[in-house]
Amino acid sequence: MIFLKLKIDNFYMFKDTEIDFTYPKKIKNSTIEGEYLAEFPNINYKKVCIFMGANASGKTSLGRIMCEINNYLAGRPVEDTPSKICDKDSNASFEVTYITPETKEIHQLKAEFDKNGLFFESYHLVG
Repeated sequence: MIFLKLKIDNFYMFKDTEIDFTYPKKIKNSTIEGEYLAEFPNINYKKVCIFMGANASGKTSLGRIMCEINNYLAGRPVEDTPSKICDKDSNASFEVTYITPETKEIHQLKAEFDKNGLFFESYHLVG
């Protein structure tokens, strides 16, 4: 799975956060092979992303969220989601746009949670 865009709201310390893993122009002379998608020539992405920041700035939390989304998409159980909601009086959500290289399809998934767990899910193919 290749993450293209990720929106997170009210999970861990993230409030209305959006990360776009694509960029507008193709990089010339990249030292990393395969930083393109032959089936999607207009989508440029970095094959390797490095997250840097101060202590307690959310790097590990972001990695946990991405791992949990990957597990969710793979049908594996997601552990104790309500405990990861920052403001228990508000709903939490994530929205992810991703490509599966095997099927060459772009997917979009949105899931919303409250203190009791999942209460809304929307999935569709893009394009």
